[in-house]
Amino acid sequence: MKKFSNIFIVVIGLIVLLGFLEYKGLIWHNSLFAMKYEVKGLDVSHYQGDIDWALVAEENQYQFVFIKATEGHDFVDNKFDNNYRVVV
Repeated sequence: MKKFSNIFIVVIGLIVLLGFLEYKGLIWHNSLFAMKYEVKGLDVSHYQGDIDWALVAEENQYQFVFIKATEGHDFVDNKFDNNYRVVV
């Protein structure tokens, strides 16, 4: 029984660690699922903060970008104007 509880604690610890790393943006679980697709794009909004568009262009791996403009009936993304100007 003690061996089972130790394994359980390790598994929970790994799940918490992976969740924290994804929350901080150090790992992206979606990258694993997207690997098989040839066409790749970005979905950007104020959540990403200031985007280094020069670096994105340098990586040369994205064919399209979705830029958030609004959400619901009363939210306007404050990064939209800047992101749109740079991309277009």
